[in-house]
Amino acid sequence: MTFFVVIANKGSDTPTPFWKFFALSFAFYVWFIVSTRMNNSLWSVLLLLLATLYLLKLYKDQSEEKEKEALQTKLEPVEQGIVWSALAVTILGFFLYMGEKKVEYGSSFRYQDFFFGKVGCKGSSPTVSWLTALKKSLS
Repeated sequence: MTFFVVIANKGSDTPTPFWKFFALSFAFYVWFIVSTRMNNSLWSVLLLLLATLYLLKLYKDQSEEKEKEALQTKLEPVEQGIVWSALAVTILGFFLYMGEKKVEYGSSFRYQDFFFGKVGCKGSSPTVSWLTALKKSLS
């Protein structure tokens, strides 16, 4: 969790209250855990969205001082859109993956094993359509 504490503290010049700092770190940690239980194709989309967000930040940091304010105004809605899209992709990918596992394990599916893992693996997951996986995850 130390890694997420460092991420939560990046770019902050003013001291942050402990509870806010801890809550942000915990939110990053939960997002990380949920993103490890995602449909593989949507995980790739999430990775692409986060890489794009990082490249936009690098672009803003490398721009000259007089351009920074105009860039900030232009890019802030784009960055917010990417963050919300990444969150939506994470949630959708999580539910699709859960549905795939429910189909794979059938009546022996347990939420405890899904969230905390198992030492062994059943093998390869069956090929399931996204709609079927989504329906199964919500049942």
